Amino acid sequence: KLGMGRGLGIREYNGHRVHHVMNVTDVGHLVSDADTGEDKMEKGTRRTGKSAWELAELYTRVFRDDLAALGIQEPHVWCRATDHIPEQIEFVRDLEQKGFTYRTGDGIYFDTSRLQDYGRLARLDRAGLEAGKRVEIGDKKHPTDFALWKFSPSHERRQMEWESPWGRGRPGWHIE
Repeated sequence: KLGMGRGLGIREYNGHRVHHVMNVTDVGHLVSDADTGEDKMEKGTRRTGKSAWELAELYTRVFRDDLAALGIQEPHVWCRATDHIPEQIEFVRDLEQKGFTYRTGDGIYFDTSRLQDYGRLARLDRAGLEAGKRVEIGDKKHPTDFALWKFSPSHERRQMEWESPWGRGRPGWHIE
C-alpha cells in the first residue's frame, strides 16, 4: 500500500501493468545453509505436534498477516512449492539432460562450474571462496553448487516427500 491509497504498489501506481507472483517455500528447508542437516519441517512437527502440512499453512498465514500489518500489498498469485512438484522434477530432468547436474550420496546437485558467469549478478568471487568458511562442501564438487533434489533417508518416511526419477525425496530449496 505504501501510502499510495487504493492498495496499489509503486509500479501500479505509476501506471505499469503488474502481475506479482510470490513463491511460498513450504518444503525443503534444512537447518544448515550447506544443504545438510535435518529438515526444519520434520523438526517442527516433533516440537509442535502438528503435521508438516499444518505447519506450512500456519507459517504462510503468519507471513500474510505480517504483510497486512505492515501495509504491504499481497501478490496477485501465491505459488506454493508443494503445488508444483511435477514441474520442479521436470525442470531438474531438463537440467540433467543438458549436463548441468551430478549425483551425490544425498541428492542431485547443480554444477555451477558449467556456467561461466555464475555469480556475476551477486559479484561472487568463486575462485576466492573457501569451503568450510560458511558452508561445508560435503560431497559437492564446488562450494557454490546447490541441491536440486534431496533424497529421503532409506530408513525413514518424511511427511513431505515425492517419487522422482532419482528416488523418493523432495526438491532442494533453490529449485523452488
